[in-house]
Amino acid sequence: TDLHQLKRTLSWNEIDQTLYTSQSIEWRRKYLLTKTVDAEWQQVIEGRDRFLEKRNASLDYLLSRFAEDLREMDNYFYLSTDNVKINRREYFEFLIDLKQRFLTNYISISANRGAAVNNYENLSYINTTVSGYEDRISNLIGCTLIENGKRKTASDVDITNKEERGYFHFLEHLMLRIPLLSNETIIQLQANGINTELLSICGDDDCTACEGEDPYSFTASLVLPAWLPVYADVHYRDFVEKLIRRETPAGVLLRICWIDEVSMKDYEEKIELWWKARFELYQSDAQTYQASLLTYIERQNQFVITLKSLRSEYFKATLHGCDDEGEENNTRIFLDRTFLGKP
Repeated sequence: TDLHQLKRTLSWNEIDQTLYTSQSIEWRRKYLLTKTVDAEWQQVIEGRDRFLEKRNASLDYLLSRFAEDLREMDNYFYLSTDNVKINRREYFEFLIDLKQRFLTNYISISANRGAAVNNYENLSYINTTVSGYEDRISNLIGCTLIENGKRKTASDVDITNKEERGYFHFLEHLMLRIPLLSNETIIQLQANGINTELLSICGDDDCTACEGEDPYSFTASLVLPAWLPVYADVHYRDFVEKLIRRETPAGVLLRICWIDEVSMKDYEEKIELWWKARFELYQSDAQTYQASLLTYIERQNQFVITLKSLRSEYFKATLHGCDDEGEENNTRIFLDRTFLGKP
């Protein structure tokens, strides 16, 4: 009977069992013929906990057929279970849901892996679709980028929901290059007291505070919500960073920032204003171009200042004795990952 159901078992469709009791009734006594007894007998053959573990393993097998491996996610996500207040059964249910959704959407995830976004498609950044790169990463770590038909923002996050898995924003720095400015435009900028804010550029060979001679080409930023409980474990956060860098093209210098809620809201507000000004500049004509350009540069200045001010939020740590080495201690000190508190 199990072989007869193998096609259903080894699929990414939702199932509720991997072992099946015989459907023939000749060998069973009369008191075993009722549906109630059949359901109870199924629980004896394969209980819920056993099913979840086997189902997770069968999905790992299906992923391996496409050279995909999410088993590392199993180990590292387990570290965050205390922070998100989920039990062992809910832990496996999350992993199964993650892997089923990944496999169900695999054709799109794989085929559109390098798909870009039409940056001039929408007036609003929030209503812009995600790129293939963003879609793949979000499916790999189990977070949601689109909610209610728009990009997810800090206002959509509910930290009391233990199923909250976060989101992120990704930006290629090439989009922040200043357009070619005429002498007339420069004079108008000076007259209005508007400077052109640039990403930090190193002028000396010994400079280590900037991002290189060209902080625009082949450089990108990715910001994540540091305040969510799911990211409150330093090891799980390191795993997410490693996974993101592994999925990023080797020729791209990626800056990853874990920021607090206030910084995230400021980032989302500034990128929305900048995106709108950028769209309107693209749609402008000969009569409106100059005014649109001034507005665009002003909005971009504000966004660049916000982008340059982003700093990763570290975990607050406390000092413990040498014999306090339990794995349940989440406040131990990690170099470049924690701080001892504000003075």
